[in-house]
Amino acid sequence: MARRVQAWRVYWQFALIAAQATSEVEIKGAAREAAQREVSARLDELQAALARGPQAMSTGEVDVFRARYASATARLDDARCAFDAFAARARVLHEQAREQQELAQQIA
Repeated sequence: MARRVQAWRVYWQFALIAAQATSEVEIKGAAREAAQREVSARLDELQAALARGPQAMSTGEVDVFRARYASATARLDDARCAFDAFAARARVLHEQAREQQELAQQIA
């Protein structure tokens, strides 16, 4: 009986950690989407600056828009990596919880 109780305790710990990881994935997904919107806005800004032509803007001003776009792109890459890492971790934790549940069910 003690083994069964312990197995279920471990299962619930895994289940809780997996649920927390899923919540973190959702947060990271929202951050990734916000970063994607920022990249799109910065690209639109850069394209508008380039469309004005050299008469309307100095090269330095265009470089500022390019730098903003590059910075936003770097943040998007970071957000994507964080999302992917947390999503992979959540998948592993859910799988471990499922395996622990099966083990707990088998202990008589």
